[in-house]
Amino acid sequence: MFDLHIYIVEDDFIYREKLAAVLRDQIQPKLRFTHFIITQVEKPLTFYNELPQKKIADSDVFLLDIDLKIFHDGIDFGTLIREQNRVSPIFFITSSKSKSIEVINSGIQPTNYLVKSLDTALLIERLIHFFTTFEQEHIEETKLKDQNILFQAGTKKLLLNLKEIMYISSIPSMRNSVILKTATEEMIVDGTLNKIKQTLPSPPFYLGLKSYIFNLHSIQTLQRSESRITFRDGEELFVGKAIIDKLVKIL
Repeated sequence: MFDLHIYIVEDDFIYREKLAAVLRDQIQPKLRFTHFIITQVEKPLTFYNELPQKKIADSDVFLLDIDLKIFHDGIDFGTLIREQNRVSPIFFITSSKSKSIEVINSGIQPTNYLVKSLDTALLIERLIHFFTTFEQEHIEETKLKDQNILFQAGTKKLLLNLKEIMYISSIPSMRNSVILKTATEEMIVDGTLNKIKQTLPSPPFYLGLKSYIFNLHSIQTLQRSESRITFRDGEELFVGKAIIDKLVKIL
């Protein structure tokens, strides 16, 4: 059982109470290993001013009203959160989907949107899907923390935790070497993708591509129009649309 902190920043008291009730009564009972700690933020401005001093965990979930009736709106909150944590889930609460363009331009990369007019049954369905997936990913990541893999790079041996690996890619000009990318460095290691695939668990690694192995937990967003993968640390990788299509089907 792990504690999941959820912060609801919404100045509409009735909708804030509705979200808290849905999370507490409809979503929480569906989860086996997750305990919700729900905070209804009653003083958004105070919460905003305290955010820079708050340690934001990767698992902290924020439900932010875009149209807060204070000096700062939800996009300001999202921007401040992203300055401290690139991956914590952010849901934007909105009365209109037209706000999504402004959010896209801000670079916040929210997890999803909750439109206030959305039918309660659909709201529950959307939240159940997110939190059950989030719980499963947490379980898998916990397992990965205890798993290491040994790579050879020339005469040097590298012992890496599986959680650190973002992706591995082939090198067309080098038959027995691959590029291994972590959040902190990129290195060339010995081996072929086919041999390495035999040593990695699936999931969370996606092994169905010829030239890449991806840690699905490291992927933040996929943009098909630009053939772009954005990872949780903010790095971007441009690949073919066929690869994006395959990843979309399993994420």
